Amino acid sequence: LVTVIVSALCIAGWARLVSERRSQVRAMAELTASQSQRAISEGVGEYVVALRNLARLWSTLGVKPREDWRTNAEVLIESFPALVYVAWIHPDGRRDLVATSHSESRAEIENGENQSDHESLVGPERDDSGAIGFRVLLPVRSGHAQLGGLAARVDAQRLLAEVLQQWAPGYASRVRWE
Repeated sequence: LVTVIVSALCIAGWARLVSERRSQVRAMAELTASQSQRAISEGVGEYVVALRNLARLWSTLGVKPREDWRTNAEVLIESFPALVYVAWIHPDGRRDLVATSHSESRAEIENGENQSDHESLVGPERDDSGAIGFRVLLPVRSGHAQLGGLAARVDAQRLLAEVLQQWAPGYASRVRWE
């Protein structure tokens, strides 16, 4: 009888320890997910701020040949590895590729929203290769005059890899796009 009681107490104690451990693991996973979500939002925000700064520079310089803008755009792409391309949107909707991180298809850059009169974040969306990303569209103005716009594409997989490597290096993360 004593053996049965002691065994029952041991099993109940073990079950409680397992339950507490599961609760701790769940709480830690939720905390990591919350921190990762915040870090991803901040990462996207950093890209948008950098692109806004480039748009302000272009606004200050005025309309120039794209070769004059290329160096600044290339430095930005080098500093932000998930940035795929930076393009100029003319007021009539034509686009000129200013800089790219790799050989980007001209058709993919020309497709999509051409409005450059308001800021917008478009996506998530797949490009021609099937990669998921988002586009940033920013107006470039000088005073009240609309000069054109800046269009940029950010590769979501590279952005997530960059951000999550810092915040959740030991976790396997699954990201779904709905």
